[in-house]
Amino acid sequence: MIRLKVLGIAIMLLMTFFVAWYWPVYSEMQAMKVANYEQGAHKGSLYCAQCHRGIYDEWSNNSLHAVATTGGSFKDYLEKFKDNYLLNTFVTDEVCYACHGVKASTEGVNCEICHGTVVANVPIMETHKIKYKPGLKELRKKDFCAKCHDLRSPLSHDDIFSVQSEWRNSEAASKGETCLSCHMKKRFNGLSYHGFDSAHRDVTIYKDDVRLQNAKLDYPRFTLEIENSLTGHAMPPSGPTRIMVLEIIFLNMNGEEQYRVQETYGKKFNLMPIAGLFPNSLIKNTQLQSGELRILSLTLPASMEGKISKAVATLKFYGVSDEHQGDIKRAHWVSKPILTEEFTL
Repeated sequence: MIRLKVLGIAIMLLMTFFVAWYWPVYSEMQAMKVANYEQGAHKGSLYCAQCHRGIYDEWSNNSLHAVATTGGSFKDYLEKFKDNYLLNTFVTDEVCYACHGVKASTEGVNCEICHGTVVANVPIMETHKIKYKPGLKELRKKDFCAKCHDLRSPLSHDDIFSVQSEWRNSEAASKGETCLSCHMKKRFNGLSYHGFDSAHRDVTIYKDDVRLQNAKLDYPRFTLEIENSLTGHAMPPSGPTRIMVLEIIFLNMNGEEQYRVQETYGKKFNLMPIAGLFPNSLIKNTQLQSGELRILSLTLPASMEGKISKAVATLKFYGVSDEHQGDIKRAHWVSKPILTEEFTL
């Protein structure tokens, strides 16, 4: 009888401990499902394009926002929820649409995700006057973009997406420059740019912001400086799905490849227990922080001595789903070269 009482007490204590630990985590995970934009009927981007065709073209042709619910990485991730009872117990695919756009639409982060929905039974010009124009003040706040571009693990509280945190520690922040200062600069027409260029659409945007320089070979030691001169965030920015890869090919006098090496830059996480696919605790961070200059040092094989006369260094971005944890062999997307430099050794 006493043993049964002790066992009962032990079970009760374990259950109390589990609920005390689990409930705050569960609550945070449920909060991740709440949409970070105004709910309601969406007219769609073509409705806005009737008057704002130039902005629509910038958004649809250049912005990754436009393919936020149709891109390869999003679709791959969404597949993980199908027939996964355990994952759907903790979170549903609503967590994906909380930032990526309305589930019933394929427009991703369109006009109404940021600016809000059209006011019912009110002429559109009146809606601009009473809602959209006053609402610009909110959009220009320094933490507006952080609602979707900063995310912490509900378990470890490590930063998963960290571009806002990177910005807070940057030169740009100290000067009062926000996300919009760089990513939505006014163009020739006096309107803010809505293309939000990214390396997915235009790799040349980082051409002058990352530098490869001062390559030296003192056999067997090879050194190369890599510098992130961006004033606003790290390279690669934000979370674990973005990997920057530096590939160096060593050539002989005839231009023949002798040796090849790859260095990766990004964030690596343990995955969340039980729920599985979500990043949880940070294991390693090799991002180049804003303004950082880092010296890469390699020890080349002894068999290469006297055979190397040139090095070709190339930077690319890789898109890798969370569960693959930076394994570039499983990338769903690879950019064209951001930068290529050739060094005579």
